[in-house]
Amino acid sequence: MSDHKRRGSDLQGPSKRQHVTQEGEPEYMLSSRPSSSQGEPAATAKTLTDYTPEEKAYWREFNSPEELTRVFSFSQVQKDDLKDTLQQYSENLEVAFHDCLVEVASVHLGSIKGLLGGTGGIAWDFLLNPHPDQTEFLHNTRPGQTEAFGDNLVFTWIEVMKVHPHIVPFKKKEYEQVLRKLVPAIKDPNSAMAWFAIESRFRIEQRRTADGYYPSDAVFKKLIGYYKSFNRSTDLSPYTSIVGPSGIGKSYAISQMAKTHDLYVVYASFADEHSATFPKRSAIAQVVSEVRGRDRATLFFFWCCYLKAGLLDVEICRRIGISPGTFYDMQTSSYDQYQKGFAERVKTLFELYKKGSVKAGGIKSQAVSETFKKLAKSSQKSLSDLKKRLQDDTNNDQKGAGVARTEGIPDALFCVDEARALLDEEGSMPFRSLRTALRQLFGRSDKTKPLDIDSTVCDWFGIFLDTTSRVANFSPPARIDRSQRQVPGDEPWGDRNWNLFPPIFSIDTFDLFANSDHAMYPDGSEQATASLFRTGRPLWGAMIAQNNSAGGAYDLAVSKTAGQGTPRALALLSYRLNFYIFSNALAETLVSGWLRYVSYISPGRETMRTTQPTEPILAHSAAMSMREPDIRLEVISRFVTASWEGTIGTINLGDLGEMAAAITILLSYDEAFARTKLEYPGSVPLTNFMEALLGDVAGEISDCANTGDQMTTLWNEGRVFCNHFARLQKRPNEATLTSAFHRGTGLFLPDHFPGADILVPVAITTAEQSRMSFLAIQVKNRKRDTYSKHLANETESSLTRAAQELGLQCQYIGIAMALRPHDGGGKSFDIVQPKRVTRGKHAGNYQWLSAKDKKSKAPKAEALMLLVTGFDGDIYPSISSEIVPLLQSLLDCHGGASVPSDPDNRAYASRLMPLEWRPEPKVKEEEELGAEEAKDPKGKKPEKGEQVEGEQAEDSGNDSDVEMV
Repeated sequence: MSDHKRRGSDLQGPSKRQHVTQEGEPEYMLSSRPSSSQGEPAATAKTLTDYTPEEKAYWREFNSPEELTRVFSFSQVQKDDLKDTLQQYSENLEVAFHDCLVEVASVHLGSIKGLLGGTGGIAWDFLLNPHPDQTEFLHNTRPGQTEAFGDNLVFTWIEVMKVHPHIVPFKKKEYEQVLRKLVPAIKDPNSAMAWFAIESRFRIEQRRTADGYYPSDAVFKKLIGYYKSFNRSTDLSPYTSIVGPSGIGKSYAISQMAKTHDLYVVYASFADEHSATFPKRSAIAQVVSEVRGRDRATLFFFWCCYLKAGLLDVEICRRIGISPGTFYDMQTSSYDQYQKGFAERVKTLFELYKKGSVKAGGIKSQAVSETFKKLAKSSQKSLSDLKKRLQDDTNNDQKGAGVARTEGIPDALFCVDEARALLDEEGSMPFRSLRTALRQLFGRSDKTKPLDIDSTVCDWFGIFLDTTSRVANFSPPARIDRSQRQVPGDEPWGDRNWNLFPPIFSIDTFDLFANSDHAMYPDGSEQATASLFRTGRPLWGAMIAQNNSAGGAYDLAVSKTAGQGTPRALALLSYRLNFYIFSNALAETLVSGWLRYVSYISPGRETMRTTQPTEPILAHSAAMSMREPDIRLEVISRFVTASWEGTIGTINLGDLGEMAAAITILLSYDEAFARTKLEYPGSVPLTNFMEALLGDVAGEISDCANTGDQMTTLWNEGRVFCNHFARLQKRPNEATLTSAFHRGTGLFLPDHFPGADILVPVAITTAEQSRMSFLAIQVKNRKRDTYSKHLANETESSLTRAAQELGLQCQYIGIAMALRPHDGGGKSFDIVQPKRVTRGKHAGNYQWLSAKDKKSKAPKAEALMLLVTGFDGDIYPSISSEIVPLLQSLLDCHGGASVPSDPDNRAYASRLMPLEWRPEPKVKEEEELGAEEAKDPKGKKPEKGEQVEGEQAEDSGNDSDVEMV
């Protein structure tokens, strides 16, 4: 790396030139890159790898925020704002200016990644992750950061920030342009094959949950309940949203509305055109991109045309015998003919508006009626041709007839997937105008009468799908969304309180592909790993079921957890050690960008609770990342910093001593696992784990254990598999220990469990038997807890009580971890059970005592009990000297807040705890969810033919005045 010298305001060089801004300040630009004005993307002619190291390192010549801001052609006010931001970062982080810039660049680019939703065509992994060949470290840089990595990061950040001095959603398009030119994703030569594989996984037959239901059943029931209860006088619009992380089956659930529940779905995906997701981007998305930016009234009429055209095609499908499943396939598979034809029909209707054939008062006119009849003929011909083609397609399993309109069921469900695309413009006009159209045209049809092709009755419901980074925009808190209080319509402006239907997040697909009854022993083999990685969200299981290999799913998991900064650090640790995050911004970032589950959204949508259930594939990915000392230090450092209330967000850690002890156990397991040289997860010998945990004293423990009759087998044959933790709500039994061992899970015992806080399952497999045992760990976070006889007696008493409460008849090892640093007096380690004989002919030997159950009738079982006082690298050698003070400071932290649980979703939250969850007895299935079976979520069940308050008759919702929501 060249030596960059500090120059004055006349800085010149082979790769620099000086410009003067309107304020008269020199502006430093790369000679190959012309200046860009505010709001315009930088002219990025070359990719990042095309620039020389010297060119990418030019930012190092700036040693203050003031010097750096000369790069930008902002106003002086905006420059001062940016300088203040950088200065505040530098002071808070207490690092040098160059290191501060690397941190700021990482955070800002990570935010843009979340804003773009991991848009395809951008090499995020290259940009945000240090690479193995970047080995030259910058002086005083943060762990894991290399000089080349920092240059790439800051160089890219500067070019992106030329778009706007702040990260703003309405500049997403410009950010995307800069990043795609500067850091384009490498094109996969097998992308067509990869896309076909994704489609094949999407077509997999829907599986039932362990309690006998389809995951889509609950979604369907909730959608129908919302539809039936919609009331124009109280509800804002007939729509809701499905939100949640990638891979839980949001889009798949909508496909099952058509394929399983016979509901016609008009589907549109606004996925990025370079994305490898399925369903892929719809043809109508391009038409929307052509009209976005128009005034709100124009957008409203465009969406009216789209909705009416969709409803027209649904009615034709009913008449010519195309089933809902077949119609759905037409919109999502490789049948571009239908998608392009539908887009053209929407454009034809929209042309009427642009030509003035439709007045601003509404969409009803003679011209529209005549055009509808013409479009119906061409649509019927197109759909009839496609019907035959699809019926001959062996991939299409929906060959049934059309489905008649049904009382209590909407004529069509309009689904917008990847809906964040409608929120990009300032004010989110595309989304808000669509919401208005859904409301304005809505009307309940008479299901007993035939529906005219050009009918003005629009009986529908809308559903928006995406990750939760934009849930506030789909369902905004009432206090910040003007449209929820004041809606212009027939009455004058005034304060109104409008209801929004709650978002749906509880899609019961967790462990859907798990082989729970045939779990394989975790030996690190490809076959055992494939079985293990099928657990968790269905994304992993579907991939593995398709190719019977864990490699592709694991590579995908690694790519989905790529990045830098605090969100990624917290995500990595949360895959191994669950904790609750109540900062909405941080929670939404972790859900949208880092796969974290939503477990609760408050009625006012102001609070969201998230969780990370046990997913072995993510736990192993995180563990492999944390094997790197610099990444491990960064993860724990950011976690401890975030744990202090008021710093980044409110985090509820639970018992702080337990968290510190669990991290120590995880790091010890990591060290023992590293010795196995295994690529995939597997168990390690108990002896190796104890040596990694306690160091040299493991030899003394071994000498003691080998004197016991039963303990010898546990010590020499026991194996530990613990790369992440789960929290229990109930007392564990042997089945719980077995399941936890097979998943690689340590256990936090229920709150207030007597005598112990943590269990680490231990499997004993010999030629004669296979059984389970455990390490019982009691964590003491009391100050000045030095070694004493009283503490030793307390340890023995507590661990004995824990064993009695567990009621597991086996030998075990108990450890009391007194974490507060001792004062240097007394021991830091002792074996308190069995006791060493001091007198007589057996002096020096251990006298084994056995723990008994509550009734003292169980067979005797040997117990080895250890007391460890203090908390440093000498006592726990797997903890580095840099990590010790971090964990010590964690012990002084104060726990965060909590939020109430939602009774309606309590069952879903329980389902995310697979070690304890058991299926309830299956009730009699409803044969058909009709008007008299679907419950009204507001407690009112409309009678057949009853008009919902606030509605007019057949043509209600087609008011002459356009309502702008």
